[in-house]
Order: sequence, then structure tokens, then C-alpha cells
Amino acid sequence: MAFSLDGTRAYVSAEIGGTITVIDVTKNHTVLASINLGLDSRPVELIVDPSGKNLFVAGGGTSAIYVIDTATNKVTTTIKEKMGRRPWGVTMTPDGKKLYTANGLSDSVSVIDPTCMCVLKNIAVGRGARQLRGRHIQRPLRLAGAEPADPVGLDDADVDPGEVAVADAAAPRRKQIRAPTSTRRAWPRP
Repeated sequence: MAFSLDGTRAYVSAEIGGTITVIDVTKNHTVLASINLGLDSRPVELIVDPSGKNLFVAGGGTSAIYVIDTATNKVTTTIKEKMGRRPWGVTMTPDGKKLYTANGLSDSVSVIDPTCMCVLKNIAVGRGARQLRGRHIQRPLRLAGAEPADPVGLDDADVDPGEVAVADAAAPRRKQIRAPTSTRRAWPRP
């Protein structure tokens, strides 16, 4: 689920039904729209961009990102070319210049430019990547003293037991960090 920037609408994905439901959360919690992406789309995570104009939806069944105009509730673009397989998790930088998806079947993170609506690169990470933490990426993560310009952290990815995958989007590489088995969290939450 994601909320509009003004908090008046909730966007809810229905993976099995292939729809996004738009709900007015200010009055009677009524359904404003149901956006059909198709039964095969399997929409999972979604995020509203910092401008509030676009909703990005991870379509795991079609290996696509659906871009929905929040004013019209219509799909305006479908990003498929060079996408990783089975995108699940999705997040965006605070400035809205990069979108990241965790792709479970290709064990990767796709880096997407929302201006051209195109995949810039795919970064290999742990087996079965599912989530990207944080509503928007808040601060860089450092890898072995490096200061990457555009990093992304992954946790809860099905990597080796007790490990967390961290990928540096500026240089396609990954590093696995040993985490205590009682927690899969290797860094503080925003």
C-alpha cells in the first residue's frame, strides 16, 4: 500500500486480482477507482514519486513496472525492456531521479530512470531479492570505505542464511554482510 503525498488517497495492490484500488481515506473510505493491470501482472509493491504525479507499481508476473498517472488513474507507461525478472520491491531516491526494483527471479536490482522510463542497469544481488527498505532512500551506504554516489541497500533478500546483500548502484557489484541470525537488519531504519 502507498499513500498520496497529501494523505487523501491510498493505493492498494491486489496481486491475485491484478488490480490497484484507489481509496479515498478522508471521508467514508470509499473506492475511487479500480485500475486493472491484467491477471498476469501480479502487482505487489508500489510507490508514489516525490512530485505525487506518478505511482510506480512492481508487476511481478509480467516482469514490468507499471506507471500510473495519479490524476487520471490510468496506466501511462509500462517499463519492460531490460527489466529484471519478477520485480517485487520498489523504492525511489528522495529527488525522484532513480527508481530501484528488487527482482526475485533474476537475483538483481534494476536501476530505472523515471525521466526516460528506462532501465539503466541491473545489479546482481542475493538469491530471491524481494525488498528494498525505506519509503525513499534517505542516505548513502558505504561499502568497504567506498563512497558511492547512488547506493541502494537490500535486506530480507534470500541470500545465504544470516547474511544481507548490499549493492552499490554506482558500480555493479555486491557484498554480503554477516548479520546476527536473530535479526536480518544490518543498518538503522529511517
